[in-house]
Amino acid sequence: MLKKRVHQVTPQTKLEVLEDWVIIKPLEPDKITPGGIHVSRPKEIRPTRGVVVGIGPGAHHWNSGIFVPTTLQPGDVVFMKGYGCRFLDLDDEELVCWREHDLLGRLENK
Repeated sequence: MLKKRVHQVTPQTKLEVLEDWVIIKPLEPDKITPGGIHVSRPKEIRPTRGVVVGIGPGAHHWNSGIFVPTTLQPGDVVFMKGYGCRFLDLDDEELVCWREHDLLGRLENK
């Protein structure tokens, strides 16, 4: 089994998110489907939805050098892959870090 890398940040430090990195608090998957079926999930399955808690200002495009600002805002609910992120432990809360372009989508409420 692979060890996951967790970067420790103390409560006294202020976390400034750089470039197009997004800090996300994972949401636990629903245990009951809309149809009323109870779903139990093994602990190994990672959540695929989360709430943005921090985001950087943007990054320069690798080819053209043009600055591309980020489009997400703190509080947005996003969909992410179940693998490939970096883990961050902040104030005893596990957060995940993604590049904005690696996220799959944003949930919009109408």
